[in-house]
Amino acid sequence: MHLQWCMATPADFFETVTLRNVASIRTSGDYHYLFDNGLNWVWFLHTNALARALGLNPFKDVFLSHGQTTLSAGEPYAEAEALLAALSAGPVGIGDQLGCSNRDLIMRTCREDGLLVKPDVPLAAIDRCFCANAFFERAPLIGETYSAHPSGRWVYVTTFNASRIKEPLRCRVELADLGAMQPVGPVLAYDWRRRTWSRLERDGGWDLELPFQDWDCRVLCPLLPGDIAVFGDVTKYATVGDRRIAHITSSGDSVCFDVLGVPDTPVDVRGHSARRPATVTAALPGETRTLNAVNAELSGGDEGWAWDAASGAWVVRVRIGLVGHTQVRVSL
Repeated sequence: MHLQWCMATPADFFETVTLRNVASIRTSGDYHYLFDNGLNWVWFLHTNALARALGLNPFKDVFLSHGQTTLSAGEPYAEAEALLAALSAGPVGIGDQLGCSNRDLIMRTCREDGLLVKPDVPLAAIDRCFCANAFFERAPLIGETYSAHPSGRWVYVTTFNASRIKEPLRCRVELADLGAMQPVGPVLAYDWRRRTWSRLERDGGWDLELPFQDWDCRVLCPLLPGDIAVFGDVTKYATVGDRRIAHITSSGDSVCFDVLGVPDTPVDVRGHSARRPATVTAALPGETRTLNAVNAELSGGDEGWAWDAASGAWVVRVRIGLVGHTQVRVSL
């Protein structure tokens, strides 16, 4: 039998090294019990650092994905709760009133078959957060996790205004604060909420102003040879989680990756390149096809790709093969 260990003490955490069947562990207090969301977020990300060191998958408790109903006040911070659950690398639990689930929100955590799309390790507070408590003080709550691929490491950085002082919070996030997760070279920092991006050198950072219990999420995408970057499936919080985008490799002026999911499902993968791609191909065992370029944003479910000269953004729409994956190559 598998075990989920709830409300563990530090001694319980260390006891798990002697047990083989601890599948996940609760790392914060009960959802909507006595505390503000923000206090639980701080509790969660700090305790996740211990869980991550011990190879444990955290669980943040269930949450409501819907707003107000006739029976419930709902959850005004559902997006933040879903983001934390998805990037926890552990279970995602929905506790909605029957028939009221926000499907669009839930689908940001998983594929069409319900398989979670998550990072390689749990989202955890960075060292800086242990010097100033983000609930009791006016300090940002910053968490990091990553998805590793052969061509580099994609780092997810979340920032929350979790303070009990219900005022806007101004702060700066420095890449140097990420410790071992600091990029080794230039990255394109993809702003998940605003769908924008900017180039950062490894000593760069960004400024934020967050209202009470608001949040920010950036995906630090390595700038690969040929000045090309893969943002991934940006409908998911873990945009390059390996259950959706796997085995990203680069060679010369091309980038290759596998797109995973339910057979015959269309998936959009986004990225950036300084030059217009020359060809985009999709491959299955025994078959390789060249995708057609279009002059505008893709529509419908047909395969194809588009590149915007003004921004350098590209999007590839591919249908998942019958084996559950399709390999895509973008060549400049």
